[in-house]
Amino acid sequence: MIEEVTEALMKLQLISILIILSGICLGEGKTENPPERYPATWEEAAFLQEMTAAGMNLPTQISIMINEDVSLDMMLIPAGTFEMGSPGNEKRRKSDEGPLHFVEITKPFYFGKYEVSQAQYFALMGMHRTKFSGSEMPMENVNWTHVNGFTGTLSNKFNLKFRLPTEAEWEYACRAGTKTPFYTGKTITTKQANFDCRESYGGSKLGRYLNMPTPVGKYPPNAFGLHDMHGNLWEWCSDFYQPNYYKKSPKKNPKGPVTGNFRVVKGGAWDEVPYQLRAAYKEKRRHRSDKKNLGFRILLEIPEDYDGKITQRICPVGKNYAHNAPEQQQSKKIQHELVYDEKSQQGYISIKGKGLEARSWMLKKIEQICSSKNIILEEGKKPEAGYYRLLDETLKDGVYTIKFEAIR
Repeated sequence: MIEEVTEALMKLQLISILIILSGICLGEGKTENPPERYPATWEEAAFLQEMTAAGMNLPTQISIMINEDVSLDMMLIPAGTFEMGSPGNEKRRKSDEGPLHFVEITKPFYFGKYEVSQAQYFALMGMHRTKFSGSEMPMENVNWTHVNGFTGTLSNKFNLKFRLPTEAEWEYACRAGTKTPFYTGKTITTKQANFDCRESYGGSKLGRYLNMPTPVGKYPPNAFGLHDMHGNLWEWCSDFYQPNYYKKSPKKNPKGPVTGNFRVVKGGAWDEVPYQLRAAYKEKRRHRSDKKNLGFRILLEIPEDYDGKITQRICPVGKNYAHNAPEQQQSKKIQHELVYDEKSQQGYISIKGKGLEARSWMLKKIEQICSSKNIILEEGKKPEAGYYRLLDETLKDGVYTIKFEAIR
């Protein structure tokens, strides 16, 4: 008897947690507005990246073959929504980091897995003066003209659109589902990034200051697989800098002010203290700035007709270097199923090998199918938001299943 009561209480507790997480009101039988921040966790970010790759039949990682010996790796960044800027109580916050606001990135894109290295820059643009030489060292000492020359030459060579990220795209990719000062949490250490560790932030321990950048990819990546988003080098963004821009920034795909005298740089650098590495932190640089702590990483827009153009290895137009490139693993396909019965207005969605990190994505799929079943009462009107009621949730034998009922 005691065991039965305990089991029942545990089940009720799980149901309560799931209801809170989903934002679904079972009593009224309809969905509330879904949370605006998605992905909302590190695990959701990695899952959403996998599902975007599988759903669009795209690789999670691609290699841009600059020549037979030098390639530039990029990671797929899924579309999503995040809180841009910092809350008022974040330590060492600056006024240009607010107000904290939701931003939606509506299209997936590819982003440099690492900062552009000297080997990559030299292979495309020829030699350039640097302060810290080394083929795997990040390309520094580059100004606005240099980096846009790189992206323009790359675009012409591959007949694709490479460019610098917007500030919003950069911060979204950096956070990767997190909302803490760093994607590493409330603090950051010398095992996670290269910075001036003679000052502490959030209780971090002081460390040995290297006083120089490190080769790209030395520190662990975030949930999207991006390295060195905190520290090593400041990274150019495409936006003009304006201290009060967030007050009038559009919610979807903000591109920054129309004009300005400075451009935004993000991420901090090897010679900056930890508060300057925060995801929300930014500084401004003039177009001619080419300091030893200033570098960049690039973004690739996914074209509308991407099929056949975006493969695991992308060679310049008229070239084929793939036979000399290292082998890459195919993106894993995630087994999932969505079934809906028109007559009973009930269905289920299941996914194999995943847990709660998949839940928000599953609920969005349920909402989409329920919305598509709504009756359009007047020609030219859009259907109302999809209403549904959850009937059951189970995680059994490695398969997570949610049963639902559509409501009109």
